[in-house]
Amino acid sequence: LPSAITAYHTFVRLQTLAKNHLRALTAISTTSLLLAFGLSPLRGRHPYLLWTALTVALSGGVDFVLRHDEDKLRQTGEEGSVNGEMVRQGMEKFQFAQMVRAGIAGAGFLMSIVGIWGDGV
Repeated sequence: LPSAITAYHTFVRLQTLAKNHLRALTAISTTSLLLAFGLSPLRGRHPYLLWTALTVALSGGVDFVLRHDEDKLRQTGEEGSVNGEMVRQGMEKFQFAQMVRAGIAGAGFLMSIVGIWGDGV
């Protein structure tokens, strides 16, 4: 289809923007949680801060697990031989990665709520 090239370029742009924003937010969240743990007094160093930082970092690591498939699609797109089926498969894999990321981040969010609740704040 002639629209496959346009869909490919839109998909690549979406991936790039989403990854850039997610990497920045992952770095900010992980850093703030680790700083909260490291700079708090011994009495206030609760392990839920470390576990929550770990789940945030894991949710950011989903990109590295699925990087091979994305590189293959980009290489094919640069050659100009993209078809709609390849773009659809790439989009489905991207959507699956987002669902996995949301599940891991949701678990971290729930962990932080339980941790704050356990603090009595």
